[in-house]
Amino acid sequence: MPEEHATDPRDVTVAELCERGLCSEPVEVSEDTPFKGVVEAFQRRPAVRTVAVVNAGHEVVGIISARLIYEAMFMDVFPSIALGAVSDLESALELVSEMRHRTAGELMEEPVILRLEDSESDAFTRIHQAQMSGLPVVDADNRLVGYLDHGALAPLWLERSVERE
Repeated sequence: MPEEHATDPRDVTVAELCERGLCSEPVEVSEDTPFKGVVEAFQRRPAVRTVAVVNAGHEVVGIISARLIYEAMFMDVFPSIALGAVSDLESALELVSEMRHRTAGELMEEPVILRLEDSESDAFTRIHQAQMSGLPVVDADNRLVGYLDHGALAPLWLERSVERE
């Protein structure tokens, strides 16, 4: 019987990972969603650590990380602590402008996404380089179809690790 070898992560696509149940339902909001709506959407699926901002065509136009949401909430709840670390007027004015409640479109960062045809290796690399916990998954038309978290990739690493031993 031939010996089985570990699957090369460059040969497994994000679509296959999703078919294996490793992708989650994404959290999405529109560009004009107020900050409160972003927090409410995020709260509904706390395991999903990246909110996808989509346009009217359901295309991903930006992302909001859990870190960014928590920072905005912290500045709202504890403004004196946030302002306490500021030592000059220019920085204080910049921080105060960030403290106002924003829409998702104002809060979002450039979209970092995974495509269904990307490899598992691409997913590991892109999530790591983006310093995110996970990323939205889009189809060929850039439409949101899922979310892949770095935690979902751990079982694959463990599977390969055992196969190498």
